Amino acid sequence: MSEADDGEDSIDVLESLNLLPENYEAASANTKRLQQQGKFLKIKDLKKTYDSGFVAVKGVNLAMYEGQIFALLGHNGAGKSTVISMLTGLIERSEGNATLYHKDLFEEMESVREFMGVCPQHDVLFDMLTPREHLDIFYDFKGGDPARKQSEIDSLISDVGLTIDKDKNAHTLSGGNRRKLSVSIALCGGSKIVLLDEPTSGMDLGARRGLWDMLKAYKRDRIIVLTTHYMDEADVLGDRIGIMASGQLMCIGSSLFLKNRFGLGYKLTLVKKHALLSPNVEPFLQTYFAGVLKQSEVRGEVSFVIPRNQTSSFRPFFEAFDTKLNDFDIKSYGVSMTTLEEVFLKINQELAPEVFGTPEKDKTSDRNTLKESGLTADSKLALSIGHSTFRTTDLSVSELGSPNGVSQRKRMS
Repeated sequence: MSEADDGEDSIDVLESLNLLPENYEAASANTKRLQQQGKFLKIKDLKKTYDSGFVAVKGVNLAMYEGQIFALLGHNGAGKSTVISMLTGLIERSEGNATLYHKDLFEEMESVREFMGVCPQHDVLFDMLTPREHLDIFYDFKGGDPARKQSEIDSLISDVGLTIDKDKNAHTLSGGNRRKLSVSIALCGGSKIVLLDEPTSGMDLGARRGLWDMLKAYKRDRIIVLTTHYMDEADVLGDRIGIMASGQLMCIGSSLFLKNRFGLGYKLTLVKKHALLSPNVEPFLQTYFAGVLKQSEVRGEVSFVIPRNQTSSFRPFFEAFDTKLNDFDIKSYGVSMTTLEEVFLKINQELAPEVFGTPEKDKTSDRNTLKESGLTADSKLALSIGHSTFRTTDLSVSELGSPNGVSQRKRMS
């Protein structure tokens, strides 16, 4: 059975069924070829209602593509793990269907499991087996190619960082290394669909970043679905991101799209030399940025929000502000873009207030003012500025050389 011949337009319509049009970004154009080849997971109207009457998932519509990582985000109880559990057959769906590589996922679960890898939220390991023995057994469970078995196991152990611990019993491994082993098991044996439920929980920062690099390398020829509570993880790994709240999807798109849609703009942070901010600072900012607003002032730092449509003023502002630092008693300053964490919180406050509550009245007023000023964020802009030094990285092509863009330059003092 296959629905892979569905056109690109029909997939876009499916995904956007229960979303506001402005909260949806269609997948990239090259996914049409993957649809024609059946190299994608299509989920249609997936629901889960428990016997108690509680509706955990309220009709999820999604498409996830080979060669991509789809990051599924949401608050505790949003329904992320329930979706993963239904896709793996751990719990029974109430309604809905899904197709994967020309197969009906729910009706042909036994054959799908031959190329499915799962890293559950909690490790399921055999205490008396070593990492190598785990991979050896699960590789055989999946019916992997015997000729490639040892080389693939060796590569996984090396890439995930378990070389030193490969012959230790699982019960002696640290929590982070147990997660590494669970991820390796999910990837071994030729898995083409890999479901990772909070795979980096319990890992230190170095281990997390190592696993990120591994997943980016291993996503080729695989569909990877990732749930996480780490916004930076979703930002780095997610080719597409879906955010759930109260059992339903609230928005779908790339990290850049979500920052465009829900971001407040650019944040200018000033580090003061003295307790009080010079009264000349705000008027100076207003001469370069229409609609700039003071966001917060905590001890030695004060922050302002700059509208996205004012980016053309960055270059003259930097040049002028560098000469005014001593006059304004400013020790250093920096500019950053809206983070995915801020986007996540805003989405939940605006689209799921019953979970996160509504913002305070004054904050709502500020947001309305920002919205009227056209504040959003549309590029990965990281500026590190101190006295006469600043640096730009990951500047989008749309901003380079455009009348409204930031001029690309690097200056080091």
